[in-house]
Amino acid sequence: MDAIVDYDNLLEEEKQQGLLYIAEAILAAIGPVPFRDEPRLHLRFYDGFYQERALTRRAQAIATEIFGSFPCTIKLRDAERELAIRTSAEPAYSLISDPSKHLWYTFRPKGPSPNLRCKSPKTIGCKDANCPMDTVLSVFRRSGCTRAGCSLPSGSLIHQPQQKLVDTMMTADLVHLAHRGDKSIVVVSSDDDLWPAIQAVASTGAAVYHVHTRDRGTPSHYAAHVGSEYHEAKLTVRGAP
Repeated sequence: MDAIVDYDNLLEEEKQQGLLYIAEAILAAIGPVPFRDEPRLHLRFYDGFYQERALTRRAQAIATEIFGSFPCTIKLRDAERELAIRTSAEPAYSLISDPSKHLWYTFRPKGPSPNLRCKSPKTIGCKDANCPMDTVLSVFRRSGCTRAGCSLPSGSLIHQPQQKLVDTMMTADLVHLAHRGDKSIVVVSSDDDLWPAIQAVASTGAAVYHVHTRDRGTPSHYAAHVGSEYHEAKLTVRGAP
């Protein structure tokens, strides 16, 4: 069985437990029944792994941890016997359907939003003629350094990291697995953006094990569109709320 794992969607408390413990928690959430005929789980971890064409520090840390912890055997017990689940893992650098072509630029620093607004301190009651917040206002208005002759843009200092392509990459892989003929697929994420892909997979008749990573469940207006092939569970990791 293959598992599509949205690493960025995991809680920090879950990430701190390590990838092996997360694998154990995923198996515990699913339970032993789906593995009676095929005791195998392959985890693909998705995140913004490439800043331009270089692996991010997080990507390097994840790759190192996978190398040190997998493959391994994780045991699950049901009412009849103990199952030894062969567990492997990999970082998702490319599409399953096209593994030789890595998707670059999946982690990008995003500058200040053009819709962001900054008020003058004077308009909200500040009486200080030398208020340092005036400098902030000037930076926002100019979108860069206030010194004459300096072309340093504000986005080079103030930015928000974001991942790109990852949700659509997960969607493409989920649909590929379903149409490849996989009978059971695991999705580990609470991101609503993945729901169309989950619904598409369920419509093929494949069993979908949807493991939520946060304190929430699938909204009823989504769950109403799938039948008994959809199974919902919650990731519970020691130390997480």
